[in-house]
Amino acid sequence: MPIFEYKCKQCDKQFEELVSRGDAERSIACPFCKSNKTEKLMSVFGALGLSQNAPAMPACGSSCAGPSCAAAGQCPRFA
Repeated sequence: MPIFEYKCKQCDKQFEELVSRGDAERSIACPFCKSNKTEKLMSVFGALGLSQNAPAMPACGSSCAGPSCAAAGQCPRFA
């Protein structure tokens, strides 16, 4: 299950929520003020390489998820 980041429009706090795929589009209540007036934020993610010379993310391949893959939208599969 993915972790999504949200921001509450009522209390202005940010929080993360573990959300199943089926619940990804439903409104998530703020854990601080319990308001349902929340918005999903665009998240960034990090990856660790094995060394300074190792790539942080795998090269584009058969598991490529689309234009937002490790090839920074330049994946030849979607060109």
